[in-house]
Amino acid sequence: MSYFFIYLLNIILLILYVTTIATTGTFFFVEKKSSYKPILFFLIIYFINFFCDDILMSMIETFNSFEHYFAEEFGGVPFTKIIFYLINNVCMVNILALVCNQKTKAKDYLIIVTITILMVIIPFLPISKLHVFLFYFPNEVFFMYIGVKLYQALKQDKVTPQYRKIAKIIVYLNMIFGSLIILEDIFIIFFVDHYNTANSVITYRNYSESLFLIIVSFLTVRYSASIYNQHQTPEPLTAVPLAEDSLSDDKFAKFCLEYRLTERESEILAHLLSKKSNQAIADELYLSIGTVKSHIHNIYSKMNISKRKELFTIFENFH
Repeated sequence: MSYFFIYLLNIILLILYVTTIATTGTFFFVEKKSSYKPILFFLIIYFINFFCDDILMSMIETFNSFEHYFAEEFGGVPFTKIIFYLINNVCMVNILALVCNQKTKAKDYLIIVTITILMVIIPFLPISKLHVFLFYFPNEVFFMYIGVKLYQALKQDKVTPQYRKIAKIIVYLNMIFGSLIILEDIFIIFFVDHYNTANSVITYRNYSESLFLIIVSFLTVRYSASIYNQHQTPEPLTAVPLAEDSLSDDKFAKFCLEYRLTERESEILAHLLSKKSNQAIADELYLSIGTVKSHIHNIYSKMNISKRKELFTIFENFH
């Protein structure tokens, strides 16, 4: 890989990490709603961790003396990488739990502890290609494990609505890049690098991982800003009334109580009365179009109607 390309990649990554940390950090300090702060906190730590790791990679790729020092450490117990993976894994499980509005499970922490112990033990094996692969592989599997858990949470409708859209994107990225990261490591470790004390050739950077982080940095900035703006200027239920005072809080609350609508059905009803399309409702509430249609069907069933026009008529005449 040419020196210019590596230098350019380092500059891009460092700028993205700093931008992501600064943006997310700003939202963390100005955000008034405490429920958003934990996920912002772990996102900040997550990207600070990668920022520090990229600084390390840059020094290895730029200074021969530092590369020699790190190669010697890697021949022993590479505590720098162990700490990096430990922080990374802890951040991932906590972000997953917060996205699903759940507590982090003890099982996930146990897996992290097991992986960390393996990373300490494996370096004591004779240095070889298999030794190096086994050091990285458990963390790469854990990365994909997080993606599978997020996918299951989406299927079971456990993901908090405002995170559903980005969660779907992350699942796809996780499956694609998780596989690419493992395949790249297999190719580099077994067919490119050489591990011997006399003349070691070691590739420390995984370019699939770097590309994944570039995409995730953009997504983090975009969706952090989106969630923050949505919270700062929430759209009231009376945004687009059918007629003067037709969506007054008192009338709307009585109407929902009369037809025994759930909280989610009431939320969708407000958007229906504001004459929004099913797709617009889905986009605004971070739901699938199928989920929105299902809720609308339930509303119509409770009101014993089949058309939106009937809904408008009943609501207009409700007292």
